[in-house]
Amino acid sequence: MRMLVAGPATDAPALRRIVEVQAEDLVRLRRELVSARHRLKAMGEGGAAPEPIADSADRVSDDQVLALLRAAQIDIEAVTRRSRWLRLGRQLGVARQTEWEQADWRSPYAEDTASSDAALPAGLLRAELSRLKQLQRELSRSRWRRLGHVLRLSKPLSWDLATPQRATPRAPVHPAAGSSTATEMDHVEGQFLTAEFVEQCKAFAVDVVLDVGANSGQFAGALRASGWHGQIVSFEPLSDAHAQLRKAAAGDALWDVAERCALGATKGDARINIAANSWSSSLLPMAALHHEVAPQSVYSGTESCTVLMLDDVIGGTYSDPTTLFALKIDVQGYEKQVLEGLRKYGPQVRVLLCELSLAELYDGAAQISEMTAYLAGRGFRCLALAPALEDPRTGRLLQADGLFVSR
Repeated sequence: MRMLVAGPATDAPALRRIVEVQAEDLVRLRRELVSARHRLKAMGEGGAAPEPIADSADRVSDDQVLALLRAAQIDIEAVTRRSRWLRLGRQLGVARQTEWEQADWRSPYAEDTASSDAALPAGLLRAELSRLKQLQRELSRSRWRRLGHVLRLSKPLSWDLATPQRATPRAPVHPAAGSSTATEMDHVEGQFLTAEFVEQCKAFAVDVVLDVGANSGQFAGALRASGWHGQIVSFEPLSDAHAQLRKAAAGDALWDVAERCALGATKGDARINIAANSWSSSLLPMAALHHEVAPQSVYSGTESCTVLMLDDVIGGTYSDPTTLFALKIDVQGYEKQVLEGLRKYGPQVRVLLCELSLAELYDGAAQISEMTAYLAGRGFRCLALAPALEDPRTGRLLQADGLFVSR
């Protein structure tokens, strides 16, 4: 903490400076506490000590605990012994075998011959169940297994899906069977991205999430479902979607909706192309491939909108230079232009979720190789990728979501 300043009661600028200094110190202290709490939580999850299971309002009998214990052991064995995907990962050297797998980790109380009627120390069954649940959590954090879930080569178990899941940031498309329209991929793929985004926000002690290309608020809703309780600021240029967005945020005091606008590399006015499905709307012309694979998303008109720069938005709203941001961009090919408008305050953005194109869906849009190189030059490293849009005619991946964090 810095030394506090003092001033006469009649000196308004001095008093304002005192408040600013104290506020900045409180924000800094809060950030350090949040970051420390997150690190302690991560250390606790990685430790060997089991978490005790306290008796809850919905108390369960020892027989029920024993049944859960046996089920947990069966599930762990299904992964460690019978998962072909995990075995392939270990042969390739990208999925390490944990130390506990090489030891006798099985519970003697999970055997069919074991009985809960035996005289056991109080809470022993619950402690054993907690230990096996800890092993499940360790297996569920395997990025190799997550990749298998994304590629549909490894079946996620119920405890893999017990953590907050990623909801689609755009309304999904459900074409008729056999149709040749592009589809939003089933969000078993990449469903961990929103939860991981929230975890990274907590790890970096982010203060504000900027939701650029919010449509009617799907992503912000997914953030809340994934445990983000901090401030969200949403931006949307379409008038109809913006009206829906305001309604969605009306009951959330920490979810702000900016005046209707687009974000770009320079300030000005523009006309945005309105897609029939709304979420495919863009400031860029739609490419021929997009027309072919998703005729239901063709443009049906245009609408004028103001274009602002993120630097101006941040600079005009947040005076505290210690404020940290996370940024989600879903603007249909206009992602690089949005980032070009973020220069002065770029170092304050620590977490980024960005849509990436693997094919030319919008004329002039930066492709995934260009975007990843650009973001690397801006000091970001890629933490995770998840499929987002595919061509059902060929299975070709057209768009992916990328999670990036500052180095």
